[in-house]
Amino acid sequence: MGPTHNQRWQASKRVDSVYVNWDDLQLELCMKIENLKEKALKLRAAIDALKAQDPAAAKLAVELEPLLVLAETGQIRTPMEWRDIPGRYLFTEEGLQQYAALEQAFAEFKIELTGGESQTLRRLKAQMEEKKNSGLKPD
Repeated sequence: MGPTHNQRWQASKRVDSVYVNWDDLQLELCMKIENLKEKALKLRAAIDALKAQDPAAAKLAVELEPLLVLAETGQIRTPMEWRDIPGRYLFTEEGLQQYAALEQAFAEFKIELTGGESQTLRRLKAQMEEKKNSGLKPD
C-alpha cells in the first residue's frame, strides 16, 4: 500500500530535512506585514508632528515616502538591507536625534523592514528589562 494523500503532501513540503507548515508561514508573513504597517503609520505620525517645524523632518518625510506607502499598503514582502533604508544620516547630521519619539519610531520601522527582531535583539531587550526591573543600570 502506497503513501496516503496527507503523507505525500507532507513529503512534498519537506525542505532540507525540515517539515514546513505552509499555513503557519503564511500567517507569520501576514503578521509581519501587519507589524510593518503599524510601524510605518507610527513613523509617519511622528514625522508629520515635526515636519512643519523642522526642515530635516520634512526631508525625512520626502526620503521615506515611497517606502512608507509600500509598507502601509502591504506591498513589502521581503526584508530590506539596513544600508538600503534612507534617512539615517538626518538623525546624526541634521539633528533629528533630539526627537526621541521620532528616533524610536524610525528604529522600530527599520527593524521591521529588515525582517523583525532577531533572537539576539529579543534577548538583549529581555536582559535590559530584567536589569531595569531589578534596579540595576543596563550595561
